[in-house]
Amino acid sequence: MADGKSRTRRWVLMGGAGAIAAGFAIREYRLIPQDYTGGQLEVTQAHQKAVAGDVLLVDIRTPREWRATGVGQGAQPLDMRREDFIPALVQMAGGDKSAPVALICARGVSIGIE
Repeated sequence: MADGKSRTRRWVLMGGAGAIAAGFAIREYRLIPQDYTGGQLEVTQAHQKAVAGDVLLVDIRTPREWRATGVGQGAQPLDMRREDFIPALVQMAGGDKSAPVALICARGVSIGIE
């Protein structure tokens, strides 16, 4: 009888460990940034394209981050937490939804060109 309880306890522990491992795996998977079709730009490329008028460079960090480090040179500030973020972005692009836009974010996760 003791052998049966030991075996059951072992299966419960293994199941719990498996569930915890699966939870960590799902968490890590969800932290992988999305792959955007537009690709990525290096900082100097984004700046050059913004200065040349080839791309709208938008700094989507928070006002607190702008105060701490300043707005990226050649970029327009637009807090991505605004409820009207998309309409404001379209307005910044002159109403052209197909205009190339490069984004600057705090962690480098949102940087891309679309």
